[in-house]
Order: sequence, then C-alpha cells, then structure tokens
Amino acid sequence: MNPGMFEKWRQQLVQSQLRPEINERVDLAVSRRINSAGFDPWGLDPETVKVALAATHKLYTDYFRVDTLGIEKIPSGRVLLIANHG
Repeated sequence: MNPGMFEKWRQQLVQSQLRPEINERVDLAVSRRINSAGFDPWGLDPETVKVALAATHKLYTDYFRVDTLGIEKIPSGRVLLIANHG
C-alpha cells in the first residue's frame, strides 16, 4: 500500500468514526508529554491511539453494545475504578 494512501485512509477513519470530544481528550492527555520524536515518555503515539479508538468504536457500540449506568455517582477528580466480576 502506498504510504500516502494509508495516511489518507487513516485521516478518513479518524474523522468519520472518532467523536470530536474523544479526539480533544487524547490531545489533552498526551500533549504535555510529547517529545521531539512525537511520542510520550513510554512510547505512546497519540495518532496511533486515535486510529485504534476509531477502528474499535463500532465493536464497542454495536457488537458489544456497551451501556454506562451510574456514571453520575463517580466523583470528579482522580479515582480508581475496580471491576467486580463476582
């Protein structure tokens, strides 16, 4: 595949599938820690995160039909959420 074609496909995928607020959150979360190579200290590339989120969004919403209940009960600020599989 031509690298230019891949870049065009990646941009179309992110624009069509990734909600703008998620795109902004990814940028906000990693923008302060990006080095000169475009990665954070652990090697995370924000553009790769955006592509992965856009590619898996349909699985999340349509296949697994994830629904969130009780999110209003989570306090603002930093919290640790632990799943109960019991």
